[in-house]
Amino acid sequence: MLPYNETTVRRICAESLVRICEEYSIDANIPTFQKLAEFAADPEQSNNSIVGLFFLCLDIDIRLKESMLNAESDAMKRKLTCFFTNLRSRVIPVFFCEEEIDADELVARCHETFLLA
Repeated sequence: MLPYNETTVRRICAESLVRICEEYSIDANIPTFQKLAEFAADPEQSNNSIVGLFFLCLDIDIRLKESMLNAESDAMKRKLTCFFTNLRSRVIPVFFCEEEIDADELVARCHETFLLA
């Protein structure tokens, strides 16, 4: 979530979008995915916007979850599993249902959810 990770997070988002298209047989050329790919690459987007996209991708991309779990200790794996569950069942649905939640609020809620996991 730190600004010096922005380049890496952008790359992870771009790779994740490709994997999501592959996993769910979605045409990567449809306008929605083209816009998301452009968004991830757009240097004008704020770090929080890109981190927000990361969390949205994380909710869908099973291989991203697996790579994160494989890099962690058993204790952290349990924490991440709890975080993934709360992300899927609470944070992301609220983000899509409540229009007043922007990328900054999404990132703050994800951060809080991770800390409490």
